[in-house]
Amino acid sequence: SADSLTLEFDFYEIDKWEGEDCFYAIVNGDILALNFFAYDKDETSKSNTTAKGIEWASYSLAPPHDIGYNPTVDQIHHLTASIPSSVFSETGEIKLQFNFAVDDYKN
Repeated sequence: SADSLTLEFDFYEIDKWEGEDCFYAIVNGDILALNFFAYDKDETSKSNTTAKGIEWASYSLAPPHDIGYNPTVDQIHHLTASIPSSVFSETGEIKLQFNFAVDDYKN
């Protein structure tokens, strides 16, 4: 059994995120509130530790620029999370969800 697992992925902030728009991940019920995003702002980096001890960090791969689609600038963010075995040792499984809150719409 592993002492921890590492989760890494890139999040593409495409089009017009408006400052109160949030992207987050949920790992076995533990919420990683990754950031609030705005199309006209470089969010640079953020890190935190969740209630269950998941240590995570995210950073922008480049300043906002047009990747495509609409004339609004976009940005790519890289996230790395270290998930301790206490989060998955009971079942040996990881349940990973990605959610967002954009304007009045929540998924």
